[in-house]
Amino acid sequence: MAECRIIQSPRRLAGGLQRADGKALSLSQPLMQVNPPVLQIALPDTLQDIPPERWSIGAQIEAGQPLFTTQEGITQACPRTATVESVGTGKTLSGSPTPCRLLNLTVVDPDPPRQPSLTPLPANPDGRTLRQRAADAGIVGLGGGGFPAHLKWQHRLHTLIVNGAECEPFLTADEQTMRLRAPAIWDAVVALMSALSLQRCVLVLEDNKPEALAALQAAYPSVLDAQDVCITVIQSQYPSGAERQLIWLALGLEIATTTFPVEHGIVVHNPVTLAALADALHGYPLTDRIVTVTGPSIVTPGTFQTPLGTPIDLLLSQAGGLRPGHHNVFHGGPYTGWPISNTAAGVRATTACLYAAPVVSQTPSPCIRCGACAEVCPVQLQPQQLFAALTHDQLDEALHVGLSQCLECGACDVVCPSNLSLTKTFQDGIRDHQIQQSEKQRADRARTRFEARNQRLLKRSEADETRRAVRRERSGSALDRIRAARAEETH
Repeated sequence: MAECRIIQSPRRLAGGLQRADGKALSLSQPLMQVNPPVLQIALPDTLQDIPPERWSIGAQIEAGQPLFTTQEGITQACPRTATVESVGTGKTLSGSPTPCRLLNLTVVDPDPPRQPSLTPLPANPDGRTLRQRAADAGIVGLGGGGFPAHLKWQHRLHTLIVNGAECEPFLTADEQTMRLRAPAIWDAVVALMSALSLQRCVLVLEDNKPEALAALQAAYPSVLDAQDVCITVIQSQYPSGAERQLIWLALGLEIATTTFPVEHGIVVHNPVTLAALADALHGYPLTDRIVTVTGPSIVTPGTFQTPLGTPIDLLLSQAGGLRPGHHNVFHGGPYTGWPISNTAAGVRATTACLYAAPVVSQTPSPCIRCGACAEVCPVQLQPQQLFAALTHDQLDEALHVGLSQCLECGACDVVCPSNLSLTKTFQDGIRDHQIQQSEKQRADRARTRFEARNQRLLKRSEADETRRAVRRERSGSALDRIRAARAEETH
């Protein structure tokens, strides 16, 4: 049996947090299957046209059959055989005032035998075939980004990094996947390296995951060359799993915030995405994902194999529900999660964790310039300067001192003794900057169209004047000939 190289990274993350991770709460239970009676599928804004009969009330959709396709080419399959209950609008997970289009389904068979709905691919598919299969199977980034995987593979790539760091406290979906589905992860690595002609693969783990490391070592396939593939172990520290930080820890390469890793030939995927890709190779589209339900307010934390569209309420009840008292439920972990205000909404492909904690009322006080936020900033910014600039509506100054480099990791919030909402302020500033850039681009496009129109009108006017000059010249020449002819007749 081939042995995988294990490398201990010599690099350490600047700043960051080292705290109790709380991962044992959900890993103490085996993976549990959730079989919901109803599903609520949020429909994307980029939805393509759907035949009306597909979603007619009472229509039955078989498990694995397409529900819709987005403009990016991603096809969402029906997680279970179900009938259409209603199609309408409702609140999103975050309770945004902008209504979301929803497809409500009643499940016919909650726990069916699993059957492939796509034709299994032959061994070693080429790049075009693999990209098409990922789109048809609905494979997106399941670590939280949700970006279509097949679009990343359109670039010229040489390195695959598997992000198994899962550095945020309490999150365990990636670790549970690496423990239970290590062979599937390696199958996807083999397929990607062959189809995309990748030169190397680095699977990155934090040093607090020995069980996952052992499972990956045991499942390492002999077809992979140990010179091209390795497992790199990094120090357990938040936010080591952030994409650019992970690349530096694994490869020693710094990626500027103005570029993306794929522009440097590097593609990053998390283990859950690769396990879903391995399923897609065998004909199974993305219909389920592992979700961590955890936090101090959860009665029985655990990890759950969950169909997409499962109501959040049902998933919380599967974990024993919430403890008595007032609690906040977050989509994501304690540092980067955002509060869920509509727990009737369904699980998304990007729902890696539901974290619940007691409501804590903290009154912010003025910044005392202690510098704690700067010490933990993983990109070595000065959060107090950013905060001061943004609270005085000085967006240009905030951009000057590095706002666009902020990871929005929340580490500064954790250590701030004044209880300031630093990350929220930075997120608002980044969004304002994005709006400004979008408006500028829109204005630039409008100006370009206006100038192009003026150029077309000028060229048309010049062409018309040229034609008129030719006609005048021809008319004048003809008149001269007539006069000359008459003069000859007179003589």
